[in-house]
Amino acid sequence: MQLLLDTPAKRFLPIPCSFSVNKMSKKRAHKTLSLDEKLQIFKKLGSHTHRQLSEEYGVGVSTIADIKKKGSKLREHKRKLTEMG
Repeated sequence: MQLLLDTPAKRFLPIPCSFSVNKMSKKRAHKTLSLDEKLQIFKKLGSHTHRQLSEEYGVGVSTIADIKKKGSKLREHKRKLTEMG
């Protein structure tokens, strides 16, 4: 695929374009994970890759990385909810 560039001389020059409409990724549907699902993911991080978990739960790899980073806060939040009843 090529794009055309309009120069001041009003000549159109072809510019190579590295993407095409067919190769663009499709958006993933929005998914909200429960606290329990996030804790399950956190527990599985030692034995599964980020990619495996993202495919299993239908979320992005960056979401899995965020859960890993916030793991201690998630456990603390679960503990507080359990204490409250």
